[in-house]
Amino acid sequence: VTNTGHTQLGGNLVINDATDGINYPSKVTVTQITSLATSVTADSTAGTIILATVSLAAHTSTKFQLVNSTITTNSLVHLTVANTEPTITANSFMSTAIGRPSPGSIWIHLFNPGSAATGSKVWKVHFTVHNV
Repeated sequence: VTNTGHTQLGGNLVINDATDGINYPSKVTVTQITSLATSVTADSTAGTIILATVSLAAHTSTKFQLVNSTITTNSLVHLTVANTEPTITANSFMSTAIGRPSPGSIWIHLFNPGSAATGSKVWKVHFTVHNV
């Protein structure tokens, strides 16, 4: 640990135990209010975005802005999308992609490539920001 509080490694970080990993103690959870296109603010390097509980039609997409002060033009933003319901609508699912990061924000694109609408289930997007 340096005098500035940074931990420096001279080699690889190896995590051997399956229950251990990288912990983000400042992770946040935010909720979209009205639509899947509603922007959200989440100023943390990790968190969860609870998407608005509205349907996304088959073969359609939308996007929303994640405003986040930790994002720079060189950030790597990792996303995963999950449905919290035990069953989802047949022939529907959601995937994500991101646009090019800009200082303080990024656009998150949501897609439903399936042949049925997603229904108004609870979907979540999990994110981590890595500044390189």
